[in-house]
Amino acid sequence: MKLTQLALALTTVLALTACGGGSDSPDTTTPPDTGSGGGDNGGGDNTASGPTISGKVIDGYVKGATVFVDINGNGQLDDGEPNGESTDAGDYKLELTDIDESVEECITFAPIVVDVPVGAIDENLGEVEEAYTMTLPPINEDAFDSANITPLTSILWETFQNDFALEDGNADPVLACEQLLNNNELISQFKDRMDQTLAKIVEDYNISQETIYSDFVDSGDTDAYNLAQKIVKGLKMSLAETKAITDESPNAVPLISYLKDGEDWVREEYIFTPASDTADGEWSDNARVSAKTQIVSDDFEQRFDVIYTYNRRSSFKTIGDASVEVAYFNETCNTADIFEYIANTDATETEKVEITNNDDSCIDIRSKRITVSHLTNQDQNLGESYTYTLRYDNDAGAFTQFDYMKDFQERKTELNIDSILADATSYEFSMSEEYDAATLLETFASVETRTRVMDGENLVDTQRVYTSPEGPTWRRKTTFPDGTSEVECKDIGETEWSECE
Repeated sequence: MKLTQLALALTTVLALTACGGGSDSPDTTTPPDTGSGGGDNGGGDNTASGPTISGKVIDGYVKGATVFVDINGNGQLDDGEPNGESTDAGDYKLELTDIDESVEECITFAPIVVDVPVGAIDENLGEVEEAYTMTLPPINEDAFDSANITPLTSILWETFQNDFALEDGNADPVLACEQLLNNNELISQFKDRMDQTLAKIVEDYNISQETIYSDFVDSGDTDAYNLAQKIVKGLKMSLAETKAITDESPNAVPLISYLKDGEDWVREEYIFTPASDTADGEWSDNARVSAKTQIVSDDFEQRFDVIYTYNRRSSFKTIGDASVEVAYFNETCNTADIFEYIANTDATETEKVEITNNDDSCIDIRSKRITVSHLTNQDQNLGESYTYTLRYDNDAGAFTQFDYMKDFQERKTELNIDSILADATSYEFSMSEEYDAATLLETFASVETRTRVMDGENLVDTQRVYTSPEGPTWRRKTTFPDGTSEVECKDIGETEWSECE
């Protein structure tokens, strides 16, 4: 996920949560004896037929919580989203029989959210005194009858969610589902990204995948129970710190998480502050994203070294049907300033120009990347694009070409946008043409051409990259209607596609 999308993801945060009722202390012992775990693993009326999602709400077992499938990813229960209430032993059941057909296909890509209100009953800790939320990431249909929602699944979702937030349509489940289903590439990434996230959680917390989804109260898993209670403390602190930020800056949208990172516990902080609306032709004030990861003590009370930082500010302007964004960010030891122009913003077909000046002090590389895209479908990003990279002359202290294209955010009021666009598009490369690599690389550090098209029901993304004077390399990714994908490559001089090394 692009970090610009992270700012949008922050507006749909699902897990800024805290648990109430009982002690704050993470130093618990053996889980209370609950007998058989109770209930029929569904709770409520069991006479309805048709597909269902059922499981338990577990901190201890929680009765009186609202459970819903969050199809549009906004963390709120909206019309058209299946919902129910947890009963004895935390059991819940969501009936899918009457669900709108237009969102049915999105159920397996949607998180399940639990809102636990004040007055709900935690059968281990007593009456809930502070409202809180827990989340279960998207699940496969095979797990519909054992969809337990716990602090452990909430941590999994916190780690996973930032990569998968829809940019628009969050208020409307039907529109959000339509957007998702039109994005085959995003769908294809779900399983791989979930597998990677699960592997990280297993490694960081030293618990099995089975434990993450299990009823650890009924099983008497002391380690999992104690870990869950510690995570609960982090969730409570997250809510308190989030409230403090929004009290001080009402327009800010924060996400605070306490997570395990290797051997250390860390505090992750993301804060998004949107820009204000402006009249046509005027620059907005700055939208801001800040992020910081900091090592904390095992009880979360002390903060130590900052191990990651990211700060971005962006300004926007509309010029008739076109839009312009200028931005600057710094990320630990990397900085960049960015210019992006989109013609016919609301049209299906458009042209886009992106310019990025990057300065990576970690590896001591400076580059200017210019990408020109001719899109036939903005929603699916279909069309043809090319990217060329210009060298930086260290002796001259300047880029070899278009050195004036820089400091976009700082100089936004004096930019000659027409001149920038004319120069950026003065070079043009096409996938349909062959180029002499050696000649090409006398001027450019690299050149990439790319096509993204629908081939029947398959989405095909083909890239050709020139970085060697001997010739280009190729990569082709085919995404199938079910969301699975296949990646093939051709090395320099090869004519047949084969598995990528």
